[in-house]
Amino acid sequence: MAGGGLVYGLPEDINRLLHTNDPRVDYQVDAIKNSLGVALDLKEKIALQITHMRMDLMRLEREELHATRHIKLCDFALAPVRRMPPEVLSHIFLQYVALLEEEDSNEPQITNIRNGVWVLTRICSYWRAVAITTPALWSTCRFRCGMKQKHTVDIVHEWLNRARTHPLSIRFESFTHLEDHVIRCSCCSVLEAFVARSTRWVELELRVPKQFYSLPVLEFLRNQLPSLKRLKIHALPSMHASDDDPVTWITIFDTAPSLKAVDLKAFSSWDLRMVLPWTQITSFSGELLAQYNILREAPNVTHCTFYRVYTSSTPPQSVPVVHNLQHLHLHAGSIRAGTLTLPALRSLIIPGNDNTILASVQSMLQSSMASSLTSLYIDQFTVNPEIMGVLTAAPSVTQLTIRAASMQSVSQTDWFFNAFVEHGDTPAILPALCTLDIKKLALGESFVRMLRGRCAPPTAEDASMEAEDHDHWQGARLESLTLSDVGNTHISHLLEIKKLGTEVGLKLRDEGLSGVRILG
Repeated sequence: MAGGGLVYGLPEDINRLLHTNDPRVDYQVDAIKNSLGVALDLKEKIALQITHMRMDLMRLEREELHATRHIKLCDFALAPVRRMPPEVLSHIFLQYVALLEEEDSNEPQITNIRNGVWVLTRICSYWRAVAITTPALWSTCRFRCGMKQKHTVDIVHEWLNRARTHPLSIRFESFTHLEDHVIRCSCCSVLEAFVARSTRWVELELRVPKQFYSLPVLEFLRNQLPSLKRLKIHALPSMHASDDDPVTWITIFDTAPSLKAVDLKAFSSWDLRMVLPWTQITSFSGELLAQYNILREAPNVTHCTFYRVYTSSTPPQSVPVVHNLQHLHLHAGSIRAGTLTLPALRSLIIPGNDNTILASVQSMLQSSMASSLTSLYIDQFTVNPEIMGVLTAAPSVTQLTIRAASMQSVSQTDWFFNAFVEHGDTPAILPALCTLDIKKLALGESFVRMLRGRCAPPTAEDASMEAEDHDHWQGARLESLTLSDVGNTHISHLLEIKKLGTEVGLKLRDEGLSGVRILG
C-alpha cells in the first residue's frame, strides 16, 4: 500500500489517481473519501497532542527560568561580598570615596545626592547601614555656595550628623559675591553648621571673595580651632572691590595651636593681611609677599612652595640663612631664590622654562653649598645653558627627574647628555646620580654613551687602569632608569638601552620602549 503502512494509505492503483487526471470509478472514489476521513481524524488528534506538548514545553521552560533565577540569587547570596564583615565593607567604601575625590576633587559632594557617598546608602539595607555607621565617609565636607537645590541646609546637617565625632575636612566655595546668594542658597546657615563643629576641623579650604571674611559668624572661630592642621585659602576677585577699600586683617587663625601647613593661593591680589602662628608652621605654599617675609616669620618651615607672583613686589633686601628648609618647589614667575641660603635643602622642584628662576637657583645652590641636595625635579624642561648651570651647582644629586614641556630633539639632548660624560680633564656633571627619570626626550648617541659608562660594572682591569684612563667612570653607578615618550629615538639606540638594562641589572622602567624587542 502506498503511504508506508499509514492508516489512511491507499492501494497503488488508487493512489496513482491522486497524481493524474484519469477518470475515477465509484469504488475508487469511495476509497479516496474513506482515506480522507481517516487522515482528517488523525490530523485533529495529532494537533491536539502537539498543543498539549507545547503547553508542557512552556511549563518546563518557565520552570527552568525560575530555577535559573533562583540559582543566581543563591550564588549571589553565597558570594564573598555578601558575607563580608561590616568593617571590611566599610574599608572598601572609604577606598571608593578616596578614588572619587581623586577623579573629581572639585565636585561639591555634600549636595550631589545622586552620586558619591549618597549612592552607597541606596544599594541595599545592609550597605546603607554600613555607610551610615562609617563616620569617616562623611568627614570630607565640600560645599559650593550658589547651587540651586532644595533642602540644602537639611542635607548639610544630615551629612555632618553622620560624621559624628570624626575629624572634619571642610571646603567652602563661593565663586560669586556672597550678598547675591546668602539668602537664596542659605550659605550663612550652612556656614554656621560648619562653624558649630569647628573644634573637629583638621583641614580647611576657603575659595571665597574678600568680603566673606567680614561675616560675623567667623568671629566664633577664634580660639575654637584646636585640631586645625592644614589651612588653604584661594583668593577670588571681589565683584564690588574698589581702590578705596580698607585693608582687611584676618586674625581668626592665629590661635590655632596645631596649625602646621598653610597654602595661600593668589593671595597677592588682595588688600588683605594674614596673621598666623608662623613659628609653628612647617609647610608653606604661596607667594613671597613684600608685606612680610615668610622665611623670616616661619623659621621652622621644612616644605615650601612658591607660586607665580602676578603683582609687582619688592623682594626683601636680605634673607637670613634658613636652616630647616628641606624641600623647595618653585613655580615659573615665582621668587628669585638667589638671595636664599638653604644648607639643609634635600629636594628641589624648578621650572625649566624660566631662565631667571634657573639663574637664581644656580646662585642659591652655590651660596648654600648644597651638599645635602639629593633630589632634583625639572618641570617644563627645555635644553638651555641655565639648566646646565643648575646641574653643575648640584653635584650631590642622586635622583634626577626631567619632564619636558614638548618633545626635545636628538640634537638638543645629545648636547645635554654629552655633559654627563667625562672628557679628558673635564668632569661629568651629577657624578652621584643613581636614579634617572625622563619624559619627552628623543635620545641619541650621547645618552647611550653616558648610560654605557655609568652602568657597566667595574672589573679588575678597570681598577688597574683607573689611574691612567681618564675616560673610565669613577662616579656612582646608575641603578634605575625610567623612560616614557622617547619620540623619534633611533631603533638602534633603543635596542642598546634595553640590552644594557638586561646585561648590567639596571632597573629599567621602559614605558617608552614597550614595543622594542631584542632578537638573537
